[in-house]
Amino acid sequence: FLVDDIPIREFTNNERKRVPYPKNQAMGIHGSLWNADDWATQGGCVKINWSNARFVATFPSFEIDAC
Repeated sequence: FLVDDIPIREFTNNERKRVPYPKNQAMGIHGSLWNADDWATQGGCVKINWSNARFVATFPSFEIDAC
């Protein structure tokens, strides 16, 4: 796949060599949050209020072209 037109991961179709290729399977994407380590919380001074969870991230310009 590409991020800003830069290849990040490529899965070559090697079906001729009997390697299964995901041409008919659905594609998905997964995102995650990190645990707010010291580098992101001013050395632990800024506490994360996990009671506000569930956190939602949006990707307004996200496009998938699986062709």
